Amino acid sequence: MQTTPLAAIGFFTWLAGLAVLVLAWRAVTNATRASAKPAGWLNDVFGGSGPNYGPNALTTLDLRTARRLLDENRRGVSTVMLLNRLTTISDNVAAVLSGWKGMLSLDGLRHLSDESAIALAKVQGKLVLNGVEAITDRAAEALGDHRGELGLNGLRSLSDAAAIAIGRHVGGLGLSGLESLSAVAATGLAKTPDVLALNGLKSLTPDAAKALAQCKGPISLNGLSTLSAAAATELAEYTGIGLPLNGLRELTPEAADGLARHQGKLGLDGIPEVSPEVAKALSRHRNDLSLAGVRNISAAAADALGDHHGSLGLNGLQELSEESARGLARHQGAVLLHGLHTLTAGAAEALAQHDENWLELAGLTELSEDVASRLSKHKGRGLGLDGLVSITPQVGCLLGAHTGWLSLRGVTQLSPEAAAGLRHHKGGIDLSGVRQISAGVADALSKHDGESGGLNLSAVETLSDEAATALARYRGRLGLGGLRELSVAAASALQQHPALDVPPTVSIR
Repeated sequence: MQTTPLAAIGFFTWLAGLAVLVLAWRAVTNATRASAKPAGWLNDVFGGSGPNYGPNALTTLDLRTARRLLDENRRGVSTVMLLNRLTTISDNVAAVLSGWKGMLSLDGLRHLSDESAIALAKVQGKLVLNGVEAITDRAAEALGDHRGELGLNGLRSLSDAAAIAIGRHVGGLGLSGLESLSAVAATGLAKTPDVLALNGLKSLTPDAAKALAQCKGPISLNGLSTLSAAAATELAEYTGIGLPLNGLRELTPEAADGLARHQGKLGLDGIPEVSPEVAKALSRHRNDLSLAGVRNISAAAADALGDHHGSLGLNGLQELSEESARGLARHQGAVLLHGLHTLTAGAAEALAQHDENWLELAGLTELSEDVASRLSKHKGRGLGLDGLVSITPQVGCLLGAHTGWLSLRGVTQLSPEAAAGLRHHKGGIDLSGVRQISAGVADALSKHDGESGGLNLSAVETLSDEAATALARYRGRLGLGGLRELSVAAASALQQHPALDVPPTVSIR
């Protein structure tokens, strides 16, 4: 069952996922803190749980306590250890903690001796040292042998030798405190095969950009505020999944032209406005493009972006004129406009001419009959209206005239009259926000032409016998992946459906 039909979603999921990784290196996330289980005997002493209880309440750590913590770890009692209030650690204690398996966070440390670095590099799992402000080349050599995520976001500088050494690291590397990077250092760091976070860099020389373009894993440069045309052209040679450059506040047409050569996804969410010249340059990019920081767009810029190929995200737009809508309607990929909370009938009419891919308008929480009527003429792959929490019978009837996927994932309740309108729709319908289906709604939806797409009702947890019997008549793929409980009669009725998606754990009562 196609629960997320938007091809463009992958781009934004990737950006969000990379952002989460980067934040995890800057500091231990709240979710991780909440999941950390204090070792039993320390919990008895300190009580409670969370970031300032259990082991994380310790301000000093002696050998005896360290050994007991390690023993708890070896017995599987604790695999996440937060010791962020420690400001110093002896080499002997570090040697004991070197046997840790799981996550070890020592964010309070400001200084790390070479011997402690050598020991801690043996930790098998995530190692968080974001408070350390400097390391020697010897310490970098040791940490380069660590395997697992490594957070060193407190480092402000790194020698070329240290960068080359730590570039051997495998498992994700956070160095978002670095404010400058030489070409030699960039060459060394580019050898790491996993995520490389360098979000502290404000600018990048062409030579350093050329070196970083050789990175094999995901790279995050969200701290860059300016980028020269020469550096942009070099950086565009990066062959990874995409370039998140969301810290850029301005972009020249020349730099935009350079970045447009990048073959992966491009994130430019920090740019507040796009001139027609920049838009024309970016239109030559041939992959997903996100410009979520743009609040308003001129008709000329929108028309230029209409030539772009790939998903186009303009989720920051607050308003859209009819003229600008006409330009965006020329776009041949998915167009995402999640920030629009209102839409004029004229703009809706223009956007309906977008017939190549998905049109996403998840920011709309209400839909007038006039706008619904015009949007129903959209003939692309699908129309996303996930911001609607309910639809009137009249709007349901108007949307029923739409052809293609129709996503209404925000709708939580559906009346039989609105469902009756939707039954005329040609294409799949996503109603994965609806939790309860009455017999009347089920009967109306069962008449939908499901052979052209299907029906997603994955939030429904139970069905009455009458509703199940009605849905069993549905012709097309039927998604009921959230079902938890059915009567024997309801289960028997649904068994007759030839293309049913239900979980294997449904309880039959």
